[in-house]
Amino acid sequence: CERVTGLSGYDSTGVFMPDPDRRQLVLRGSWGLSPAYIDYINRDHPILLDDTRQLGLAPAAEAYRSGHPVTLADTDLEASFQPWQPGARLEGYRSLACIPVIVRSQAIGVLVCYGRAPRRHPSEEIELLQLVARLAGVAIETARVAEGQRRGVEELRELGEQLGRQNEELSRLSAMQLRLTQTLADPDATTLERTAQTLAELTARSVLVSAPSGHAVVYVGRPEERKAMAVVASRRELARILRQQPMV
Repeated sequence: CERVTGLSGYDSTGVFMPDPDRRQLVLRGSWGLSPAYIDYINRDHPILLDDTRQLGLAPAAEAYRSGHPVTLADTDLEASFQPWQPGARLEGYRSLACIPVIVRSQAIGVLVCYGRAPRRHPSEEIELLQLVARLAGVAIETARVAEGQRRGVEELRELGEQLGRQNEELSRLSAMQLRLTQTLADPDATTLERTAQTLAELTARSVLVSAPSGHAVVYVGRPEERKAMAVVASRRELARILRQQPMV
């Protein structure tokens, strides 16, 4: 936009592209346009591609829909431009050149050049702007492809990291399962303690084993949690519930 503005003596330039729903044109990049005008166009008074208000299409929307340049030598003298005069007064422009950005025979945006004074748009100037718009289209498509590749690489990296974490977790679980199996297959005086230790490591939680009476037999975990867990294990209704269902 900066280069186009200085190319033919325009005061400002903007590149409009359709929103994801293709309902309106959004100002994606600009040079020389005020923040107030950008907010006015993008938020307060959008350029609709199918104007249900029956005001007709704005020049930029007409260029996008038709695929042909639309120029206004003096916006003050164009009766059809009246609905968009408030925006012109806000930014202080009097002339417009709207050039569709064409890629593979399809419009992907509009290059809009603003002039603060009325001006004619000779055919040589329009041809030059069309060439610039085609180059802009190539640059936009190149940026899109590069962004898509970057996202693809990032997604692959994230998937690789996720797979690595899952493999680590699977290896950890397999090792714990083997330890638990070995412990139960070779019982001795410390089998209960080693089983509780393995379960604590496997679940990353505190483990308490209690007798049917509620008396704590083995505890592995944080000291501050032992009292609360022992209170739960000693409740009479817990033994009754466990007789009725395998887990609680």
